[in-house]
Amino acid sequence: MEKNSILLSIKPPFANLIVDGIKTVELRRRFPDVSKTKCYVYSSSPTQAIIGECYIESVEKMSVNELWMKHSEQSLIGWTEYSKYFSGTDYGYALILKKYIRYEHPIKLNEKIASGRPPQSFCYIS
Repeated sequence: MEKNSILLSIKPPFANLIVDGIKTVELRRRFPDVSKTKCYVYSSSPTQAIIGECYIESVEKMSVNELWMKHSEQSLIGWTEYSKYFSGTDYGYALILKKYIRYEHPIKLNEKIASGRPPQSFCYIS
């Protein structure tokens, strides 16, 4: 894996949609500007493996209302879940994703990260 890549921890249904190129935007409450970065997709429990990768083309910060209007369709999230997730914050981040690859054989996390512990949201990896 390249230096300065990102490992995103994502719930299995959404992780699968990302590596299959169906979900093209990932929404986050907080996220650094890591545009033009390779992103490894870790599918959380019960899968608990890196199932593929994609490329973060850009990261857009905007108000929660603007975020919903611009990216709700590509993020594949319903209004109820969206409003609950962004409750208490005024701004959010859209990760614009490209170049999706699903691995033929998922990679166990401890093969790539010494601690073997998944990140809460994301982590940088080398």
